[in-house]
Amino acid sequence: MRQRFWQAILGIGLLLGVSGAAVADFVYTLDTNNIAIPGPIGTATVHLIDSTHASVTFLANNPTFNYWFSDGGAVAVNVNAATWIATATGNCASCSPLANGGAGNEDGFGSFKQTFNAGSGAPGDRSTSITVLLTNTSGTWASDMVVLIGNASGFSVAAHVFVCPQGVNGTCSVTGFATNGSGGVEQQGRVPEPGMLGLLAIGLLASGVTVVRRRAA
Repeated sequence: MRQRFWQAILGIGLLLGVSGAAVADFVYTLDTNNIAIPGPIGTATVHLIDSTHASVTFLANNPTFNYWFSDGGAVAVNVNAATWIATATGNCASCSPLANGGAGNEDGFGSFKQTFNAGSGAPGDRSTSITVLLTNTSGTWASDMVVLIGNASGFSVAAHVFVCPQGVNGTCSVTGFATNGSGGVEQQGRVPEPGMLGLLAIGLLASGVTVVRRRAA
Protein backbone atom coordinates (compact mmCIF):
# COMPACT_ATOMS: atom_id res chain seq x y z
CA MET A 1 0.00 0.00 0.00
CA ARG A 2 2.79 2.43 0.93
CA GLN A 3 4.60 1.58 -2.29
CA ARG A 4 1.53 2.49 -4.34
CA PHE A 5 1.18 5.73 -2.39
CA TRP A 6 4.75 6.77 -3.17
CA GLN A 7 4.35 5.76 -6.80
CA ALA A 8 1.24 7.96 -7.04
CA ILE A 9 3.20 10.93 -5.66
CA LEU A 10 5.94 10.21 -8.18
CA GLY A 11 3.49 10.23 -11.07
CA ILE A 12 1.80 13.48 -10.00
CA GLY A 13 5.09 15.19 -9.30
CA LEU A 14 6.59 14.26 -12.65
CA LEU A 15 3.43 15.16 -14.55
CA LEU A 16 3.12 18.63 -13.02
CA GLY A 17 6.85 19.21 -13.21
CA VAL A 18 6.97 18.46 -16.92
CA SER A 19 3.91 20.63 -17.60
CA GLY A 20 5.89 23.60 -16.29
CA ALA A 21 8.75 23.09 -18.72
CA ALA A 22 10.05 26.25 -20.37
CA VAL A 23 8.47 27.18 -23.68
CA ALA A 24 10.35 29.36 -26.19
CA ASP A 25 8.94 31.49 -29.01
CA PHE A 26 10.72 33.07 -31.94
CA VAL A 27 10.19 36.83 -32.14
CA TYR A 28 10.64 39.02 -35.21
CA THR A 29 10.82 42.78 -34.70
CA LEU A 30 9.15 44.98 -37.31
CA ASP A 31 12.04 47.43 -37.26
CA THR A 32 12.37 48.37 -40.94
CA ASN A 33 9.73 50.47 -42.68
CA ASN A 34 9.28 52.53 -45.82
CA ILE A 35 7.72 55.53 -44.08
CA ALA A 36 9.39 58.13 -41.89
CA ILE A 37 7.98 57.14 -38.51
CA PRO A 38 9.65 55.99 -35.27
CA GLY A 39 10.22 52.29 -34.82
CA PRO A 40 9.95 49.58 -34.02
CA ILE A 41 6.49 49.23 -35.52
CA GLY A 42 5.79 46.11 -33.47
CA THR A 43 6.59 42.41 -33.30
CA ALA A 44 5.59 39.12 -34.90
CA THR A 45 5.89 36.18 -32.50
CA VAL A 46 6.04 32.60 -33.80
CA HIS A 47 4.72 29.92 -31.45
CA LEU A 48 5.08 26.25 -32.38
CA ILE A 49 1.95 24.45 -31.18
CA ASP A 50 3.13 21.05 -32.41
CA SER A 51 5.18 19.77 -35.36
CA THR A 52 2.52 20.72 -37.93
CA HIS A 53 0.72 23.66 -36.30
CA ALA A 54 2.00 27.12 -35.45
CA SER A 55 0.74 30.64 -34.77
CA VAL A 56 2.25 33.98 -35.73
CA THR A 57 0.96 36.90 -33.66
CA PHE A 58 1.53 40.44 -34.93
CA LEU A 59 1.39 43.05 -32.17
CA ALA A 60 1.55 46.76 -33.02
CA ASN A 61 3.48 49.28 -30.95
CA ASN A 62 0.18 50.92 -30.15
CA PRO A 63 0.52 52.27 -26.59
CA THR A 64 3.36 54.56 -27.70
CA PHE A 65 2.67 55.46 -31.31
CA ASN A 66 -0.92 54.46 -32.23
CA TYR A 67 0.08 52.07 -35.01
CA TRP A 68 -2.49 49.77 -36.61
CA PHE A 69 -2.53 46.91 -39.15
CA SER A 70 -5.09 47.15 -41.94
CA ASP A 71 -6.00 47.16 -45.66
CA GLY A 72 -4.41 44.97 -48.35
CA GLY A 73 -1.50 42.93 -47.05
CA ALA A 74 -2.38 43.85 -43.47
CA VAL A 75 0.02 41.07 -42.44
CA ALA A 76 2.23 38.70 -44.43
CA VAL A 77 4.32 35.64 -43.58
CA ASN A 78 6.76 33.67 -45.70
CA VAL A 79 5.80 30.10 -44.75
CA ASN A 80 8.52 27.46 -44.72
CA ALA A 81 6.41 24.72 -46.30
CA ALA A 82 5.38 23.49 -49.74
CA THR A 83 1.67 23.50 -48.88
CA TRP A 84 -0.24 24.80 -45.87
CA ILE A 85 -3.59 25.96 -44.54
CA ALA A 86 -3.82 29.45 -43.04
CA THR A 87 -6.40 31.59 -41.27
CA ALA A 88 -6.10 34.94 -39.51
CA THR A 89 -8.08 36.84 -36.91
CA GLY A 90 -7.61 40.34 -35.54
CA ASN A 91 -9.03 42.56 -32.83
CA CYS A 92 -10.64 44.88 -35.40
CA ALA A 93 -14.34 45.68 -35.05
CA SER A 94 -15.51 44.41 -38.43
CA CYS A 95 -12.71 42.71 -40.39
CA SER A 96 -12.22 39.44 -38.49
CA PRO A 97 -11.55 36.87 -39.79
CA LEU A 98 -9.22 38.49 -42.27
CA ALA A 99 -9.51 37.68 -45.98
CA ASN A 100 -6.92 35.27 -47.34
CA GLY A 101 -4.85 37.14 -49.91
CA GLY A 102 -2.66 34.24 -50.99
CA ALA A 103 0.83 35.14 -52.14
CA GLY A 104 1.44 38.85 -52.52
CA ASN A 105 3.92 41.70 -52.56
CA GLU A 106 4.42 43.90 -49.51
CA ASP A 107 5.43 47.24 -51.00
CA GLY A 108 9.21 47.49 -51.15
CA PHE A 109 9.91 44.25 -49.28
CA GLY A 110 9.21 41.61 -51.92
CA SER A 111 6.71 38.81 -52.31
CA PHE A 112 5.47 36.70 -49.38
CA LYS A 113 3.90 33.26 -49.67
CA GLN A 114 0.92 34.14 -47.48
CA THR A 115 -0.84 37.48 -47.03
CA PHE A 116 -4.09 38.55 -45.37
CA ASN A 117 -6.28 41.56 -46.14
CA ALA A 118 -8.27 43.60 -43.62
CA GLY A 119 -10.81 45.81 -45.33
CA SER A 120 -9.79 49.22 -46.63
CA GLY A 121 -8.26 50.97 -43.64
CA ALA A 122 -11.53 52.26 -42.21
CA PRO A 123 -11.78 52.40 -38.38
CA GLY A 124 -13.53 49.03 -38.18
CA ASP A 125 -10.78 47.43 -40.27
CA ARG A 126 -7.88 48.39 -37.99
CA SER A 127 -6.20 45.91 -35.63
CA THR A 128 -3.41 46.22 -33.11
CA SER A 129 -3.16 42.43 -32.85
CA ILE A 130 -3.52 39.84 -35.62
CA THR A 131 -2.88 36.12 -35.19
CA VAL A 132 -2.17 33.87 -38.15
CA LEU A 133 -2.74 30.14 -37.62
CA LEU A 134 -0.71 27.84 -39.87
CA THR A 135 -1.07 24.12 -40.58
CA ASN A 136 1.79 22.44 -42.43
CA THR A 137 0.22 19.93 -44.88
CA SER A 138 3.46 18.90 -46.59
CA GLY A 139 5.84 18.13 -43.74
CA THR A 140 6.78 19.09 -40.19
CA TRP A 141 8.54 21.91 -38.36
CA ALA A 142 11.31 20.97 -35.95
CA SER A 143 11.15 24.24 -34.00
CA ASP A 144 9.59 27.71 -33.92
CA MET A 145 12.70 29.05 -35.65
CA VAL A 146 11.96 27.24 -38.92
CA VAL A 147 8.21 27.88 -39.29
CA LEU A 148 9.00 30.90 -41.46
CA ILE A 149 11.81 31.53 -43.91
CA GLY A 150 13.25 34.61 -45.56
CA ASN A 151 11.82 35.58 -48.96
CA ALA A 152 13.95 36.58 -51.95
CA SER A 153 14.75 39.83 -50.15
CA GLY A 154 15.55 38.05 -46.87
CA PHE A 155 12.38 39.04 -45.00
CA SER A 156 10.07 36.62 -43.15
CA VAL A 157 7.20 38.84 -41.96
CA ALA A 158 5.66 42.14 -43.02
CA ALA A 159 2.68 44.35 -42.25
CA HIS A 160 0.68 47.24 -43.70
CA VAL A 161 0.88 49.95 -41.07
CA PHE A 162 -1.52 52.84 -40.44
CA VAL A 163 -0.39 55.70 -38.21
CA CYS A 164 -3.49 57.14 -36.51
CA PRO A 165 -2.50 59.67 -33.79
CA GLN A 166 -6.12 60.20 -32.71
CA GLY A 167 -6.77 56.50 -32.11
CA VAL A 168 -8.70 53.80 -33.90
CA ASN A 169 -11.55 56.10 -34.94
CA GLY A 170 -9.38 59.04 -35.89
CA THR A 171 -7.82 60.09 -39.17
CA CYS A 172 -4.62 58.27 -40.10
CA SER A 173 -1.80 60.65 -40.95
CA VAL A 174 0.30 58.22 -42.99
CA THR A 175 0.43 54.59 -44.10
CA GLY A 176 3.25 52.32 -45.19
CA PHE A 177 4.79 48.88 -44.80
CA ALA A 178 7.16 47.37 -42.24
CA THR A 179 9.25 44.21 -42.06
CA ASN A 180 11.89 42.44 -39.99
CA GLY A 181 15.15 44.03 -41.04
CA SER A 182 17.24 42.41 -38.30
CA GLY A 183 15.97 38.83 -38.42
CA GLY A 184 14.53 37.36 -35.22
CA VAL A 185 15.48 36.13 -31.75
CA GLU A 186 14.55 33.16 -29.61
CA GLN A 187 12.65 34.41 -26.58
CA GLN A 188 12.20 32.27 -23.50
CA GLY A 189 8.57 31.86 -22.54
CA ARG A 190 6.93 30.11 -19.60
CA VAL A 191 9.30 28.71 -16.95
CA PRO A 192 8.66 26.14 -14.22
CA GLU A 193 6.92 27.54 -11.17
CA PRO A 194 8.49 26.92 -7.72
CA GLY A 195 5.53 24.80 -6.65
CA MET A 196 5.89 22.58 -9.68
CA LEU A 197 9.60 22.17 -9.06
CA GLY A 198 8.79 21.16 -5.51
CA LEU A 199 6.36 18.51 -6.66
CA LEU A 200 8.96 17.24 -9.10
CA ALA A 201 11.47 16.96 -6.24
CA ILE A 202 8.91 15.06 -4.15
CA GLY A 203 8.32 12.74 -7.06
CA LEU A 204 12.01 12.02 -7.44
CA LEU A 205 12.33 11.48 -3.68
CA ALA A 206 9.45 9.05 -3.77
CA SER A 207 11.16 7.17 -6.55
CA GLY A 208 14.27 6.82 -4.40
CA VAL A 209 12.26 5.61 -1.41
CA THR A 210 10.51 3.00 -3.55
CA VAL A 211 13.85 1.70 -4.84
CA VAL A 212 15.28 1.51 -1.32
CA ARG A 213 12.25 -0.42 -0.04
CA ARG A 214 12.52 -2.89 -2.91
CA ARG A 215 16.19 -3.50 -2.19
CA ALA A 216 15.53 -3.88 1.51
CA ALA A 217 12.84 -6.45 0.78
